[in-house]
Amino acid sequence: MNDILEAIKENAKWTIERYANDEDFKKGKPFDVSEFFGNILLNEGIDEIEKLICTTGATQYDNTNARLGVGDSSAAENATHTGLQAETNKAWKAMDATYPTLGSQVMTFKATFGGDDANYSWQEFTVVNAADDTGKNLNRKVSDQGAKAEGQTWVKSAQLKSLLINGEHLRQYAMATLTKQALRAVQVQRLSGEKLVFAS
Repeated sequence: MNDILEAIKENAKWTIERYANDEDFKKGKPFDVSEFFGNILLNEGIDEIEKLICTTGATQYDNTNARLGVGDSSAAENATHTGLQAETNKAWKAMDATYPTLGSQVMTFKATFGGDDANYSWQEFTVVNAADDTGKNLNRKVSDQGAKAEGQTWVKSAQLKSLLINGEHLRQYAMATLTKQALRAVQVQRLSGEKLVFAS
């Protein structure tokens, strides 16, 4: 089960394009691009997804509502978090035009932080369905991505893939895991000489 949870947590790709100034941004010439992976789904985000699927009263993570958040807290990820953990240095930016996109079970969120935005150490990242943490945060990722300097433009994107595991995927994973466990058990039995019994 821990392996399954880890697989879900790691199924995200984050990208940051760094531009030295507005001119380089307009020319599409970043001085650095970094990619990092993983996140943890937050309980409040999972609840919001379930409401969107099954009932009413939830807010979509669409171009009107979705924001990408960034803060300077390095506090470990925890599913009970309800947003960025930074006390002061935290900011949220609206989606770029046409984002988020959806295709092949991949959601891509993208936002641009201009020269006056979020000029501090980038340590934590979220996707939320409001202008700030008053909304429901879908996820949170902690990764030291360095400090953004005044005048620089950083473009952050988050690709989230297959947040839901269907029954067939879960069955295949469980069978593969049980097979590995059975093989390990046989190896132990051979080494110890003890009788091995599998319950049906």
